[in-house]
Amino acid sequence: FPVTKGEPTAKLSFNPKHYDHDIERAMIYIDGTLKDKCGIEIDWMKGTKIHRIDLAGDCTMKHETRQYRDAIEMLMKQRYSKEKDKTIYPNSMLYAFTDWQKCIYDRGLKNLIDKGTKQLPSATNEMRDELRLIRERSINGWMEIYSFADVLKMDQTTLNKRRVDLAMQFIEQSAVKKTKNNHDIETIYDLYSNITTLS
Repeated sequence: FPVTKGEPTAKLSFNPKHYDHDIERAMIYIDGTLKDKCGIEIDWMKGTKIHRIDLAGDCTMKHETRQYRDAIEMLMKQRYSKEKDKTIYPNSMLYAFTDWQKCIYDRGLKNLIDKGTKQLPSATNEMRDELRLIRERSINGWMEIYSFADVLKMDQTTLNKRRVDLAMQFIEQSAVKKTKNNHDIETIYDLYSNITTLS
């Protein structure tokens, strides 16, 4: 471990999904495992900094996930148009910036690939939407999380709502004409489909 002011420090990452989305349960399990197997004790409430938070949601869409690619790109490119900031594949998209990343991909297809399925469909309608906050300042500013104690106050419902709120915020910021009306990707897809049909 790197040493700061005589005290060992390390980075620790975990997925709450593996602990039934119970962050406190994850903390207790990790704490006990590190203590028993490595002799390491963590003071979670003292000097713990949060350097990254990934907010993710799975959605069953009306259409195959890949069909939303152009609609999402149309939505995002109004504000995030630089080629270096985006990676677009048929079944996934990544918008990567200094403080955050937005990743959208075909979760159903990925699960089939991970299982080693030989006959793969071209796409499924299971979409994964991830918002990755990768800087302390974005976690502080957008999530109002400053310590691990703040993380413990957030349950799965709160985190899901925050993910949706932040996604909506990015959509509103990206729009050419800002509006107070709510948008969702299904609506944007339908609008995009109408535009391409007419053109």
